[in-house]
Amino acid sequence: MRKLPPPTLSSKEVLISCISNIMDNTLFTDVNSNLSLYESAEKSYERKGSTGNLHTIQSHSDINGQITKNQMMFLYNKMVKKENPSRDFYDILLASSRKCPFCGYGKSTTLDHFLPKSSFPIYAVTPINLVPCCKDCNTTKLAKTTDEELLFLHPYFDNVDDSRWLYCEIGIYPETVGFRFKVVKPSNWDKEKFDRMQYHFETFNLNDLFMNFATEEFSDNLFYLKDLHNSCLQNGATFTEAALVIKDDLNSKYISCQYNLVNHWKTAMYDSLRSSDVFINWLKNY
Repeated sequence: MRKLPPPTLSSKEVLISCISNIMDNTLFTDVNSNLSLYESAEKSYERKGSTGNLHTIQSHSDINGQITKNQMMFLYNKMVKKENPSRDFYDILLASSRKCPFCGYGKSTTLDHFLPKSSFPIYAVTPINLVPCCKDCNTTKLAKTTDEELLFLHPYFDNVDDSRWLYCEIGIYPETVGFRFKVVKPSNWDKEKFDRMQYHFETFNLNDLFMNFATEEFSDNLFYLKDLHNSCLQNGATFTEAALVIKDDLNSKYISCQYNLVNHWKTAMYDSLRSSDVFINWLKNY
C-alpha cells in the first residue's frame, strides 16, 4: 500500500458543480440547503480518518431525511460522465496517482469509494473518500461488506512505509528459484495496524502479484548473474571470490531498491537472494 497526499478539493465545491446543471429543482434546493451538513461530515471523516476511527462513522440511507441514497448516486454519476462540468473533479482525483495505492503497481483507472456510497451516501462525492485505484483492486473491495471495508488501509491516512514489513522467502529447485512474500510485524507497530496490513496484503492477493513480478525479474537477470559468475572464474577467481562478487552485485541492487522504497517487492527479493548461500551454490551449478 502506498500513501497518497489527501486531496485539497472540498465536498462543497464538488457538490455545487454536480448540481449546477441538473433539472431537478427540488434536489438542487435540498443539496444547496444542506451544504453545511456535508462540510461537517467531511471534517468528521478527516478527523476520524487521521486517528484511525473511521469505523465509528455510522452507516445511513439518506441525508437529513431529504436527500436519498439514489440521489447521491445520481450526483456521483454526474462526476463520472465526461460531458458534465463536475467531471473535472473526477479527472483531478484520478490523475493524483498514476499507480494504484492499494496494490502499489496497477494503473489507476477508476475511483474507489473507501466508505461505500451505498452505505454512506453523504460521502458519495466527498473527495477524501474517493481513492484512485486499478480496476482489480476496486473489484476486490466491492466484494467486501462494510465492516470488512474498514479493515483495509486508507491511502490518505495510513502510513505503512515508516518501517519495513515486506519480506521474501526463496525456494531452491533444480531448474529455478521460487519466491514467497509475507508480512512481518515491525517492532514499533501495534497489533491493530499490523492486523490491518496483513488483511490488506492477503485480501488483495499481493503475494501472488509480487511472486509473478519477482519470477519475471529473476528470469530476466539469471543469465547475467550466471555470466558474471563464470567471468570471475575465467579471470582466475576462486569459487569463494566469485560468490562474493555475486553477493556484492545483489547487495547493490538491494540497497538501490531499498533507497527507492523499503517495502518494494524488489527490495524484499534482492534481500533474500543476497543473504542466501544456498542460492549462490545453486547458481554455481546451474
